[in-house]
Amino acid sequence: MPVPVEPAPAPAPVPVPIEPVVPAPAPEVVFEPEVPIEEPAPAVVVPVVEEPAPEPTPPAVPEPAVPVKAAAVASAEQPTAVIEAKVQAVVAAATGSPVGVQAAVVVFLLGLGYAYFRFLGSKRVMGTPKPGKS
Repeated sequence: MPVPVEPAPAPAPVPVPIEPVVPAPAPEVVFEPEVPIEEPAPAVVVPVVEEPAPEPTPPAVPEPAVPVKAAAVASAEQPTAVIEAKVQAVVAAATGSPVGVQAAVVVFLLGLGYAYFRFLGSKRVMGTPKPGKS
């Protein structure tokens, strides 16, 4: 039968001498004399006299009037195309993809949401009738 052996006693901790902390001497601050700043000479302001622009003379032959319907169509088409191009450019720059790709992603995500709530998100198990309920 083995005889239990007692472990050797732990060695006594060695005291560490504590030395007082001596602060480092502050660095010497050297102030340099101020350098006088020369002020620039005041600028001379020369007044500008504007001459009135000559008024344009009306043409001798009056221009034909544009029909209202054609003018409305012309003015409506140009800003819409410009606005649409600007919107597409801003969206593409902000998101990194064109508007068509984003529309396709939105339709896809809406389809996934519909499928989830229609089939997977229902609270009852599909196909197994509950007893006592009709």
